[in-house]
Amino acid sequence: MMDWMNINEISKVIDTPAPTVRRYIQKHQAFLNTKKQGKKILLHPDSIELLKKIRKWYVVDNMIDIEIDNKLKTSGYKAVIDVESINH
Repeated sequence: MMDWMNINEISKVIDTPAPTVRRYIQKHQAFLNTKKQGKKILLHPDSIELLKKIRKWYVVDNMIDIEIDNKLKTSGYKAVIDVESINH
């Protein structure tokens, strides 16, 4: 099983600048499998393909945040609720 990945690792894998990866994760975190480790945000490898789709929707399809969230909802992606961050 692969380990959780940090922003810099994801940046290399999907060939996207780290600040952009960070922004995508912050804007669409509800649909991505993430966890915090101190101040770092880590992404589970099973969310990499979804992050690639999100990038395509921004860059190729020129979609905006709300359109992407709607597309994720209508495509059947489930919003992930991080119970730990709600309770703490």
